[in-house]
Parts: sequence; C-alpha cells; structure tokens
Amino acid sequence: MKADYSKISPTAKIAAYWKSLSDIPYAKEIAEAVDAQQTTKEILGEKIVTMARFSPPIMEARYKAINIGISESRVDNILELACGLSPRGLTLAADNKVYVGSDLPEILSETAPVITSIAERLNIPANKLHYQPVNVLSKDELGEA
Repeated sequence: MKADYSKISPTAKIAAYWKSLSDIPYAKEIAEAVDAQQTTKEILGEKIVTMARFSPPIMEARYKAINIGISESRVDNILELACGLSPRGLTLAADNKVYVGSDLPEILSETAPVITSIAERLNIPANKLHYQPVNVLSKDELGEA
C-alpha cells in the first residue's frame, strides 16, 4: 500500500507565504503567483495571527543559513530535496550554478512553471535550473530519478 503524501504539498505554500514577508529574492512574486496567502489563511485559520509572529523570521533565518552553507561549500551543483516553492534555484542558477529541485509531483506541477517563467523573464539560463518530481521518502523513486 502506497502512502498518500498529497496533504503535505499545501504546506509548501505556507512556507512560501512566510518567506514572502522577508527580503528573500523572488519570494513575494512566487507566493503571489500561487496565492500562498490565501492557502495559509485557509489552513491555519485564526492561528495565522499567532504563527505570523514567529514563523516568518524562522523561515527567513533557515533559508539564509542554508544559502550561507551552500556558498561556503563552494559547490556548483546543488540538489535540493523537498524544495517546495523555494526561490533558491533562481538565485543559484543566476550565479551560474546548476540547481535541481525535487519535490512531490503535486507541488512541482505548480512550482516549476512559476519559477521557470520568472527565470525566462530574467534571462536566467534554462540549462542551470531543473526540477525532478520525486518522493524523497521513497528509496525506489530516488533511485530512478
């Protein structure tokens, strides 16, 4: 019996909404394109007020800490597991690094076109930005990807 992870995908929009409240490049544009604020309101309801106090700074700090780690590693090929609606691929590809974002097919079907559209508009090289639908909890799927 295969587990259903489709309920996880909407949480990527919550993360995208929190990031949109920061200065993370492209975060606002991505969140608006997928109506992340509306999804966040629907899922969290009245809890959004409480969570809005601490979630945005945590998401921003996590995002920026990972970027620092990538920069300090000096690698040019990055694979991000469960990338959600992360704008990281745009900044890395613009910096001439090869980025592969992976996530569940449900979220990538919405994510990849939005981010690809932004990349095209900004002339970010298409050969540097890739997306692979895969369930990272499945060893078989990871092996096939």
